[in-house]
Order: sequence, then C-alpha cells, then structure tokens
Amino acid sequence: MFIKPTTNNRLVVKVGTKTLLNGNSGLDTRVAASIASQISTLVRQGIPVVLVTSGAIAAGKSLKKKGSWLQRPNEGEISESGYAGIGALSLLSYWQEAFLPHTIMISQLLVTFASLYSSVEGKKFIESIDEYLRHGIVPMINENDVLSDAEIRAKNMGISDNDWLASQVALKIEADSTLFLSDEDGLYEKNPKENKN
Repeated sequence: MFIKPTTNNRLVVKVGTKTLLNGNSGLDTRVAASIASQISTLVRQGIPVVLVTSGAIAAGKSLKKKGSWLQRPNEGEISESGYAGIGALSLLSYWQEAFLPHTIMISQLLVTFASLYSSVEGKKFIESIDEYLRHGIVPMINENDVLSDAEIRAKNMGISDNDWLASQVALKIEADSTLFLSDEDGLYEKNPKENKN
C-alpha cells in the first residue's frame, strides 16, 4: 500500500467484520496479522494510522458457539449490543496479538456518535487520538454498541457497520485518506441489495 505524503499525512483504516472472519469459526488471526504488519510498516515510515474496526458482535457470537459461557435457555437470546460487550475484550486481544510481533502498541477507544459530537467528550476523544499518534501508538476505535446501538441499526438496514464512524473520525482528526477494507464492491449511493443500479 502506498500513501502519497501530504501535510497532515494521517490515515484512517476501517476493517469490516466480514473481512476479519474465517467462515463460521470466528476472527481470522491471519487477516489481523497481515493488516497489523502493513499498518506497522506505515507507522515506522512516520505515517500516523488510526484503525476503525468492526467485529465485536461476531467475536461475542463466536464465544457462544465455542460454549465459552454458561447459558440459560429460558432467558432467550442475548441482544446484538450484549454480544458486542462480550466480544469487545476478544476483539482487543485479537488486534493486540497481531501488533505485538511488530512492537507497536494499540489503544482502545470506544465511542458513541453522541460523545463524538459532544463539545467536551468530542474534544477529549480527538486529544486522545492526537496523543497516541504522537507516541507511535495505533488508536483502535469501535462504536460503543453497549451504550449506543446506532451501528447495529445501520447494519440491519444494509449500511456497512462502522463506515460512517470511520468517515467522521477522519474528518475530526483531519486525516488525508480513509482506506476501507471490505467485502463490498465499492461505494454506493443506495443500498445495492434493494437497488440493482
């Protein structure tokens, strides 16, 4: 991957859930290893990179499939936001393991759209990203689905999860580029599942 040097030289990389999955067996460590290797190369070249990642819900569901927790059948199914909370730690560990061989530190920032646009919390969010980038740390950002299910509702309407968040983060930190790693064929004006054109 080649990034043309510019003034700010910041890159936001957004990774979709389907890109990270290995069929039904959960998160694919080889995918994370490849992405982490490429991001680490960029960081070493002096290009600050912010990672916006999906996958917490899938990670939570994967733990259920593996029988990693005692379930109570009479209580019904857990919510998508519930799975996100369960899978958040697995997702963080998944990325942490991928970056460890490159001696690149990552940090987790969970955010809601309300906090992103709050004058106080939004400012602190940007300051935190700036601080991490100055120290060569890769901020790993995900929507806090436990507190806000906007991403889940968007996904259920056919909008790729975290795409909007990645674009907003890019605007807030004045990134030069946003790279979407996705299974989609491109950028659509309308939902391609509902509109063939």
